[in-house]
Amino acid sequence: MTDQASSQPKREENIALLVGVFESGIRPEDEPRMMTVELGHHVVNADMSPVESRDSNAGAWLCGQLNASAPVNDYDKEDIRYKLANNQARAVVGMGGQAIFTGGPYDQAGEVRMDFEQFDRLANQQLENVGKRMINSGYHPSAHASDLALTDTQVAPLLEERYAAFGESGMQLLRASAQTRFTIDYTSEADCMRKLRLAWAASPIFSLICDSSTAYEGGACPHKLMRATLLEQSDPERAGVVPGVMGANFTFADYAAYVLDAPAGVISTGKDFALTYKTLGEAFANVELDANDIKLAFSQFRNDITLTDTINFEAIDSMPAPFVCAFATLLKAMFLVDENLDEMDKMFEGVTAEDVAAAKAALAKDGYDAVVYGRPVTELVDAMFDLARETLAINERNFISALAALVRFRKTLSGMGTK
Repeated sequence: MTDQASSQPKREENIALLVGVFESGIRPEDEPRMMTVELGHHVVNADMSPVESRDSNAGAWLCGQLNASAPVNDYDKEDIRYKLANNQARAVVGMGGQAIFTGGPYDQAGEVRMDFEQFDRLANQQLENVGKRMINSGYHPSAHASDLALTDTQVAPLLEERYAAFGESGMQLLRASAQTRFTIDYTSEADCMRKLRLAWAASPIFSLICDSSTAYEGGACPHKLMRATLLEQSDPERAGVVPGVMGANFTFADYAAYVLDAPAGVISTGKDFALTYKTLGEAFANVELDANDIKLAFSQFRNDITLTDTINFEAIDSMPAPFVCAFATLLKAMFLVDENLDEMDKMFEGVTAEDVAAAKAALAKDGYDAVVYGRPVTELVDAMFDLARETLAINERNFISALAALVRFRKTLSGMGTK
């Protein structure tokens, strides 16, 4: 018996429970491949200045207005946000008073653009009436993170207490960083592991393509990939490339072991929450994880790519709706088309965890002038867009044009200014 097994009597049961979550994401091969999209918006005053502390609930007010005709759910502690359900789409309140809109699942890129442009239109109509607006940027366009409010939960201050050990990056990530979160599905364990490996290799490049952080702590943003950098620095023990994921033999059970052996952070004690410095396996050594425990644990990982019952892209900046649609279309072409997975296998053959970390650093520093995986990043980006154009249906090719135009001129939203 291993030391872990003897000190964690429920370890095998908990690994099986985590594997069960991953297996629940397996979709039949004959069903359309799907994705969901979550987009964070900074709520600011009309002149782009940060809302004052007394208006820090502007995001909550907005979500209430947008969901006025929908039932308001009870506060969902495990999701660390207020939820207001509205059919398949929902508006929720995020850290720093953000308004976060989630839509999907989608199998058509046009539906992404329609939903998110409608949300922007309705939300900005409401905000204009009170002298405010929404901004899509990876980092708050005018505020210092310390001036922005956390959501009113028991969990948020405990997270910041943990993050404080690693500097200010965690606070900045929670309060001032806004993301576009994309999820994709998989058809088997092997398909999942393959897509995870390719997602990790592509992630730094995707972060550059979608870079939109024009500002940082009230001044100019000092480098590209700010959100991806904050993810890595906020909680180093639960960030970075998952050990072993770039190898050929990685499994659901290996990922489950990684989750159990990482710090648990904030855990539920029943009615309340507590911060622990034990690993998740140690914290639940004698107790089986329930669905809420697992959900809370997953929500605290700060990897650029995560696995739940979907594969999740976490390091993409908040972007205006046309660019969200463009990236969703690119992601669909590259990850939900088998022929392009084959091409990415060739493109990223031999890429290691160390290579991914080096690529991230190079792109943060040099942008489109960087060399990654032994090639100019421009070659890799151009190859991706060429593959997308070749495989997308005619009615979807135009959807990638917003990002394709930036790529053609080696520009990012952060260099153009975002709205």
